[in-house]
Amino acid sequence: LLKIVRPSGRKLQCDKPDALQKYHSSMIRQLKGHKIEKKIHGLTDIASYPPPQAFPPLQNQIDRVKKDIMISAESKCRKWLMGTIDYSPEVFQWKYKRDCWKLIKKKLQGYSICSRYLRRMAEHCGIVKPLNSTVSEAENAYNICNQNFTTMKPKAASYRRKHLRDR
Repeated sequence: LLKIVRPSGRKLQCDKPDALQKYHSSMIRQLKGHKIEKKIHGLTDIASYPPPQAFPPLQNQIDRVKKDIMISAESKCRKWLMGTIDYSPEVFQWKYKRDCWKLIKKKLQGYSICSRYLRRMAEHCGIVKPLNSTVSEAENAYNICNQNFTTMKPKAASYRRKHLRDR
C-alpha cells in the first residue's frame, strides 16, 4: 500500500493572522534565546571602514543563525494535516459532513461565510436546506458527525484497502 507523501511548501501564509502570530512569537522567542540583538550591537560597536578582519565572519554567523531561526519558526507556525488519514469514501464522508456542519454553525452564529459555498458543500454532503436549521441543531449534527468520524478514523487504513480492492 502506497504511503501518502506530504507536499513540500511554505507553512507561513501572511494572510492567516494566527499563523503570522505564531511565526512572530516563535521568532522573537528564539532571537532572544540566541541573544541576536546583543550580538548585533556588539558588531555595531566594532564597525568601521574598512571593516576589521573579525567583522565578516561574525556577521555571517549572525546571518546563518537568523536564517535557521526563520526556517524553524516557519515550520512551527501552521500544521499540515494532509496525508494523516488514509483516504476511503466512508471515512471522508463523515469528515466532509463534520466540516460542513461546523461551517453551518459558524454562519448561523453570525460569522462571514459565503452562502453559495455552504450550499454547494451541503449539497455534496447530502444536507438539505442547511441554513434553515438552528445553532443547536447544527451543534448536535456536528457532534454526531464528529463522533462517527473519530470512531472510523483509526480503521481508515483497512477501509482504504477495502475501497481499493473493491474498485
